[in-house]
Amino acid sequence: MATKQKKEKGGKAPSKPDVSGKLAKLKGAWQEAADNPIGDFTNWEPGKYQAQLVSAELGESAAGRLQVKWGFGNLEDSEASPQFMFDGLDTEKSPQCLAYLRKHIEQMGYEAPNDLSKLEPLLEQMVADGPKVTITVKQNGEYINTYINNLIEE
Repeated sequence: MATKQKKEKGGKAPSKPDVSGKLAKLKGAWQEAADNPIGDFTNWEPGKYQAQLVSAELGESAAGRLQVKWGFGNLEDSEASPQFMFDGLDTEKSPQCLAYLRKHIEQMGYEAPNDLSKLEPLLEQMVADGPKVTITVKQNGEYINTYINNLIEE
């Protein structure tokens, strides 16, 4: 159903604001968004999956906190986008976060380094090796959580 526009004094309908100038200013950012799509939020349906580690990046979250971003490929559906899992390294926000990171490294069959300066080379080695794991994807309200269950022995 169409809505009626209020008439200005004098009986005229209000003029539509000109947004073309504002849109023109966004042209570069719009193209950059097309060239660099956000893939961090592609989620698999809740369930258990056989997966392979395809990426592990040490970096910063959008809020500037240090994190490891794990990416898993679906061994049952090669067309599926990677499923991501994040290990934050902000001990002030979550004192147990480093314990979770160590646990995830060990669940994929590796020994967690005693020296954090060796973390990045370990992540690179893990991606090169591509360990296969069983993961569970669970939905909790609006959030999707990914859990590593176990290493798939070959």
